[in-house]
Amino acid sequence: MSKDTRHLWRAAFIGLLAVCGFIGLRTLMVPASFGSTGPYRAEAPEEEAARKELLPDQKECKPCHEARYEKLQGGAHKLVHCKHCHGTAREHVDRCKELAASGKEGKCAGPESGVTDLYKGINSAKCDKCHHPRVGPPKGFPMIDISTHPQEMGAEPTDDPAVCGECHDGHDPTP
Repeated sequence: MSKDTRHLWRAAFIGLLAVCGFIGLRTLMVPASFGSTGPYRAEAPEEEAARKELLPDQKECKPCHEARYEKLQGGAHKLVHCKHCHGTAREHVDRCKELAASGKEGKCAGPESGVTDLYKGINSAKCDKCHHPRVGPPKGFPMIDISTHPQEMGAEPTDDPAVCGECHDGHDPTP
């Protein structure tokens, strides 16, 4: 090894150590089944399928709330899912399934059941998310300034957060 090439050999040795270190670390960190069925672990699809769904779909609401569901399907909010206004209601759905499985009588929601997640925050702020005047909604989509709408319709001024529910049913909001 000549005196003029020692630095090159050192750099090559350090580079080789870095590559070997990377390969060794990758071997330790990446699961054995990674990449065998796609760019993920082979067990991942089954694990995801087994996970509890966090956001209930309309199908979970319909069996117990068929009248409201049908009203919703025939109204102006037919494209609005239950979870858009009621949130995930996961506590409520779990409680109902638990009661049904056990055969016990009881309430699935409301203060007496201990389940209150279903109605948290149902107020004009929920309506305002879609109906606040802005650029971009489809032609004919009702844009409402909640701060002035009640007075324009002849109601008394109010600070009540549930003001929309005074005249409108959320499942079919036509007054």
